[in-house]
Amino acid sequence: MDHHRLWNRSNTSSQETLSTLEEAMKKEIKLEQAHATEMLRLCYKTPDGEIRGPIVTVHFVGADVKLYPTNTFLRVSENVHCLGFVPHDGVAIFGNLAQRNFLVGFDLRRKTLSFKQTDCSKQ
Repeated sequence: MDHHRLWNRSNTSSQETLSTLEEAMKKEIKLEQAHATEMLRLCYKTPDGEIRGPIVTVHFVGADVKLYPTNTFLRVSENVHCLGFVPHDGVAIFGNLAQRNFLVGFDLRRKTLSFKQTDCSKQ
């Protein structure tokens, strides 16, 4: 699943981008929807406690970052997961949920970021 200009613990993105992402998720995920919260608008019942969803690719200038369901969904209760993006019409934020299990490099001289996928539980 490809999304352009996507995105704090939750990620923020424009209303239009978020609506597009939500519609794409609804087409891909065949689970029963759960009651959403005011901030988290798309939630699913996860009877086995796990969310299975598509990989979302976020495109930055010079880099594409693949986000797995653990980067895009928040566990809000034992058997409910919600899409962890909230609408915001200001600056897009690539939050710490999206950065989970990534090493993030900051090159202040070149003014660049780098992302390397890792298993942080083994660090």
